[in-house]
Amino acid sequence: MQVYAQAWEKFCIHIGRDPYDALASCQAQLFQQYLHWILDRGSVQRLNSLITNWNYIRMLYRDKNGQRDIDPIVGKHITNYIKSSLKDEYELSTEVRTKPDMSVEDLRFALRHHWAYDQELYSTERQRVQMSLMLLLCAYTGSRPGAIIESGCARGSNRALRYRDVELMLIPNPQSGGRDLWVMKVTLVFRKGDCESANPQTFTIHEDDDPAFCPVLQFLALAFADRAFEASNLQSAQDLRRVRIDPPLMCQIFHWKESILDIPVFRQAKRVVGGIMTSPDRAWQYDSFQPSLRILGKATGFKHPITVYSIRRETGNIMNAVSEHERKQVMGHKQSDTFDRNYLSQHVRRDVQALYRRQKEHQVVQIAVQMSTYMDPRAPYKLTKEQRAMVKKHPKIVKLRQMKTASSRELRQMYGSMPKGKGTELYDRYYRLKLDLDSEEKFQESLMERDLRDQYFKTVHTTALERQLSVTSTPSTSSASTTSSPSYIGEETPTRVEHLFQERTRVADALFFSSKDITEQELLEHRINIISDLTALCFLRETQNKRSSTLSKADRVAKEEVDEEKIEELIDPNLFPLVCPSTQCLFCLGNECLSYGARTYSFSRTDALRKHVQTAHLRYLETGDTVTCPHPVCEVKLEGIMHFKNHVATVHNIFL
Repeated sequence: MQVYAQAWEKFCIHIGRDPYDALASCQAQLFQQYLHWILDRGSVQRLNSLITNWNYIRMLYRDKNGQRDIDPIVGKHITNYIKSSLKDEYELSTEVRTKPDMSVEDLRFALRHHWAYDQELYSTERQRVQMSLMLLLCAYTGSRPGAIIESGCARGSNRALRYRDVELMLIPNPQSGGRDLWVMKVTLVFRKGDCESANPQTFTIHEDDDPAFCPVLQFLALAFADRAFEASNLQSAQDLRRVRIDPPLMCQIFHWKESILDIPVFRQAKRVVGGIMTSPDRAWQYDSFQPSLRILGKATGFKHPITVYSIRRETGNIMNAVSEHERKQVMGHKQSDTFDRNYLSQHVRRDVQALYRRQKEHQVVQIAVQMSTYMDPRAPYKLTKEQRAMVKKHPKIVKLRQMKTASSRELRQMYGSMPKGKGTELYDRYYRLKLDLDSEEKFQESLMERDLRDQYFKTVHTTALERQLSVTSTPSTSSASTTSSPSYIGEETPTRVEHLFQERTRVADALFFSSKDITEQELLEHRINIISDLTALCFLRETQNKRSSTLSKADRVAKEEVDEEKIEELIDPNLFPLVCPSTQCLFCLGNECLSYGARTYSFSRTDALRKHVQTAHLRYLETGDTVTCPHPVCEVKLEGIMHFKNHVATVHNIFL
């Protein structure tokens, strides 16, 4: 409901009214104006979506008015107004929206792209590890996102999966002579609409034969990164070689430190003076997770967006084939019709043709309904610079920009500068125009991106057919099938991306490109190495202006010439001299999470450096705060920002 409450508040700011007073007035004309505002923004294009929006406004009214329902006459009038006038005026679609189910094959494509080919930046590389683990846990528990990370409906609550909710243990291998197996019992305490469920569900998750689908490895990496184990001498994945079950114990439980029990496993990135780091105690927010997941789906090449609910639907349909009782337990449903109405697959998942003919069901039926069947990694998922420039020429955006410029000019003429006008009606009008302009630009960009993708998927198959049929010679059936059709199992892959960090390259190789024909001891070493690289990756971060498909010269030299075991030698006066280039950022230089190229990067101009230091670092300091010089070989403590600026000018040759 919070999303709709925020939309109502934005609308009320737009019309200059108090949100609560406007809601309490219960005026049909005001509600009609709100619905027009929603539709004019273009975020709603389906009749059912608009009705849902209106129902949430009614719920918001009840919440703010002591559970008293909205005037039934007003409610009925608005509902009829939506179904008649607004439906016709805005040509709202009544088509049933496609709700795809994300199969295990679809998930493999997404995970492989995520680790091997994805060039999108995450706030920290820990977020990349968390994304992979989040998808696997959602698949194996069928849970809603709010059971694992902080829901969008519970912002600020810090309600998420905590270390106390996960019991990690070693269990004897059922196969005689096999090594002991890692198992984690995950208890989902926070269910839909509950602060803390009185009847939480516990899922047992074990090691998977395929490391790409093994959440235990990725969870262990996060636990080592957080130094979460109570056993003081269990510090790294290398220590796992010596861990076993001591008889007569039937299992070996790994307890957590008392101080970390209530810390969320999945955590948000935050900005600090030194840059961006993982928050020590704040849960990963759905508002940060969902945009990254949406981009991952587009970049992988899926025609339809992937969401947690596309994974949840697949899990629900799998459990539906087991038993209704167990399906309700996994999905957290009290009524059976909830699944039938919202989660039952739109595709008939059985081969009715084969069943009718008393034949064995054909696997092609399962392949035909998978999301990856319609996948094409070549599909556009971002606007180019030229396309973004076209968006800025849209008539609505041009008009809003002119109005914003005029309002800004008037504000400066009246008060001399923008900050001096804050709190005035003129400034409020300028600020509303600024918000409207930003919102319209984002909407038009998303509209163009959606149209480009829709057009691509509508034409790509016809284009392929025309190209095939234009060839004069007729290929044989076997050659046509191997050259025309993309391989279902993903044999045709995109060009490998050269990653900035070796750890990620090794993880991608270990998960998707390594041999599976290895001994039991080699398998253990293989998994320990994966955990070690994932743990190291949690402390690294890529930066926006240093990312490219090829590594920078500094990073390439660092990867080729610097031995991993001698990484401490990087902190050396010869590599990081006290007297620095005048356009180098000391905060980035001292940030060990960054690559060597990002740390030693020099800006093109002094004013660009000053802007970066102020906006990315110094803004998070108070005037009198003590600052430790961030240079790797200088640890002088400085009293305040001015003392810091004087120090870096006189000692490090950087003038801020």
